[in-house]
Amino acid sequence: MGERTRAERAELHGQSSKWDLVEELLDAEDRAAELRKLYIEARADATYFEEWATSNGRRLNAKILETDRYRLAWLSARRRAADEANLGMEALELKQAEIVRLKADKEAARDSIYRLAADRLRIDHEATDLAVQLADAYQEIARLNAAMDECGDHMDALRESTCAAQLESVGVIDGDEVYRLKRS
Repeated sequence: MGERTRAERAELHGQSSKWDLVEELLDAEDRAAELRKLYIEARADATYFEEWATSNGRRLNAKILETDRYRLAWLSARRRAADEANLGMEALELKQAEIVRLKADKEAARDSIYRLAADRLRIDHEATDLAVQLADAYQEIARLNAAMDECGDHMDALRESTCAAQLESVGVIDGDEVYRLKRS
């Protein structure tokens, strides 16, 4: 039944009998009862859905929080793994640099050892040469001592027989005393 103006409705009621009006009234009451019943059912359904939404919303919120917690834990673990990987690479680079530095130090130490060994060999050679020269010098000293011992007796005799020439002072020149052989 569509929208009718007041005049159309009044004309419709004027043509109908009272019994028709009673039937229409009963039909309207039945429709009103059905609408009330539908309203109560809809209200009950709405209450049920509201309670369901509330309880499921709580569960959904709890699930979301749990999911967020797991997601945050996963992200944190992933970030830690990335940091460890980056730090691991940095540590590896530092270790590699330390290895290179230690190899260079080892080479420098080896070169220094070779130089020191060469210097020691040279010094040992020079010491051997000096020992030979020293042995020769000791032999020469021993030979000279033996020769002096042989000449020792002759030297004493020569010392006693030697008369030193007598000197006489002539004067002082420039602060130094001047001597000459004394005339006999």
